Amino acid sequence: MVGGNFQDIGYDKVPSVTIDTVVQRIHPDDRACAQQTIDRASRDGKDFDHGYRLLMPDGSVKYVHATAHAVTDQSRGIEFVGAATDVTARKRAEEKLHEAQAELAHVTRVTALGELAASIAHEVNQPLAAVVANAAASLRWLDRDPLT
Repeated sequence: MVGGNFQDIGYDKVPSVTIDTVVQRIHPDDRACAQQTIDRASRDGKDFDHGYRLLMPDGSVKYVHATAHAVTDQSRGIEFVGAATDVTARKRAEEKLHEAQAELAHVTRVTALGELAASIAHEVNQPLAAVVANAAASLRWLDRDPLT
């Protein structure tokens, strides 16, 4: 990252920002993978495209998507020209969508279970109603006066 809007990742002054300071800002759970991506791209001189989280000084987390193009500099070294985009809002929306889909799946299962319970209740109630009707008829038959 050379130049760019470093205030988005929690730095006030551009000259104080190096790749190492940016890597230190990467969430600890994502740091090794991001470092491997950077190292592999540097070693192979290849472009890279990578998503990771940043742990901000206030403890909040930002989701970032970085894309960089490898360029050979004058000393035959590799430089990367690219951009890091804050995709936090998109990630949060995806999480909310996933939660809504999970809730919908749960409601669908509960609804299906309710329908199954109603169907079973109907299937059980019909023979029980017949037993009750037959029992009532039998009691009436037993209560009548005997024929002589």
